[in-house]
Amino acid sequence: MTSKVDSPLHLNDDGSQISVTGPIERWDLGEQWATFAVVIAQVNDAGTIVAASGTSESYESGATWWDASAAVADSSPRFVAGPAKAFAVAAIEVTGAPPKPYYWEVDIELRAPGTAA
Repeated sequence: MTSKVDSPLHLNDDGSQISVTGPIERWDLGEQWATFAVVIAQVNDAGTIVAASGTSESYESGATWWDASAAVADSSPRFVAGPAKAFAVAAIEVTGAPPKPYYWEVDIELRAPGTAA
């Protein structure tokens, strides 16, 4: 199985949460399901790193997309529209074997709510 993170992604109204989505491609023989975790990171104009994380539900073999909600900690700085980086991992359950990890990262664009893709 391979996956990606969609871009652009949209922020919620106060920049504290991002709805993260991505395609799932090419499930391999024996792969039963996968769970995804994602971290979104951005360096703001003050040089502060803003980060949010989230974990998806489990998706069965044959699923074609995944989603997760990534949220910042309550007192953390907020995201703004602009460039960011997504770091993700999938834990893939394989028949007769321990789960295997699949890691990737991608440059993304964050957009304000209600803006066009």
